[in-house]
Parts: sequence; C-alpha cells; structure tokens
Amino acid sequence: MTNTALAKQELRRKLLATRRQLTRMQALSAAEAVATRLRSLPEWQQASRIGGYRAVGGEIPLTPLCDAAAGTGKTFYYPKIQRLGAGLMWYLPLGGKPLLANRFGIPEPNLPVYQAIRPSRLDIILLPLVAFDLAGHRLGMGGGYYDRLLAGFPASARPLTVGLAHEFQAVDTLPVARWDHPLDWVITPQRCHDFRAE
Repeated sequence: MTNTALAKQELRRKLLATRRQLTRMQALSAAEAVATRLRSLPEWQQASRIGGYRAVGGEIPLTPLCDAAAGTGKTFYYPKIQRLGAGLMWYLPLGGKPLLANRFGIPEPNLPVYQAIRPSRLDIILLPLVAFDLAGHRLGMGGGYYDRLLAGFPASARPLTVGLAHEFQAVDTLPVARWDHPLDWVITPQRCHDFRAE
C-alpha cells in the first residue's frame, strides 16, 4: 500500500470513528441545518431532479430535505451500483418497493436497469463524504464509485455536485489523484463552502 493510500486509510478511520459517536439527535439537528442552508441556494431552488443517497454510518441524512421538497416539483433519485467497477445509475423508487442493502450495507433501489436514468439527466448530485479539503476535494469510503462518476462528465455538462458533511470533516488538504474532481459545494450545518471559483 502506498503512503498516500495509508494516509487516506488513517484519515478515514479517525473521521469515521468521530462520526459514529454522534447521537441520533445530533445527526438530525445537523441534517436540519444542512437542509436549511442547501434550500437557500438558487441552484437548489431551480433544480427538479436530485441525485440523493441513503445515509449510513453517521452520514448527513436527507430526510429533512426530502420532507421540505415534497410538493415543490423536485424528485429524488437514488444510486445503485450496477456491478463491480461499472459505476452508478439513479432510480426513482416507485410503488412502495423497498430498498435492499447492497454488499456494503447501503440501501439501494431494487429495480431493473431499464428503469434507471443516466446521471447526466440530474440537476444536482448530493454526495456523502468522509472528509473534504479547502479546495473542494472529497475523500469517500474508498470504492471510487463517485470518482468514476464525476470523471465521466465533461466539465460543462456535469450536474452541480454538492457534498453534505459535518464541519469536523474539513481538513486543510487531501492527497489528490489525477482522476479526482473537486465538488462545486460542500454544505455543513455551519457553512456553505463554495468551491466553484477555486
């Protein structure tokens, strides 16, 4: 394992341990504050197709955001890993079909691929993360699914990318690989970090 990979692994370990110590009330309070900040962005107000996620392991839950968006013309789509190394597609869960946990324990839509929409049709993609730096780079869980997703977009055609995090997940710098793409925004309960001008 390279020094960079070891550094990322250690940072993940520390921040995930901190995140797992949050109480349910702390997580819900953070989610409410993040939802309030995100809803104030003009890009959010104009968006109709949102790529979401199901929070696990202390990630910022989307429940307050989904509740506030009900009846506003916004539709939430959820990602599914198509197959190992193939990337993510987004689905609109319909008809009360339950989400099923994938091999990582993350709930996914249990729908056939022909019901998916391509990520390029989304207006905004909300991303969970383990850490982010002051240039908008994201450290995820290490599977590389979002990295491959973002690398597949020309810069001019990419949906707005918004990471949702706790402020303690901010670090000065992260090791950056050639395939890493900075996020447009990271929203925390305390701040809206805008990286588009970086």
